[in-house]
Amino acid sequence: LWDMRTLTLLKTYVTERPVNACAISPLLDH
Repeated sequence: LWDMRTLTLLKTYVTERPVNACAISPLLDH
């Protein structure tokens, strides 16, 4: 997960399959 303003890595998710896209709600605390 990257911050698009600063291009800073915020979080890395480990999965068994490649992730092509994700959506994060601005209303919830992730």
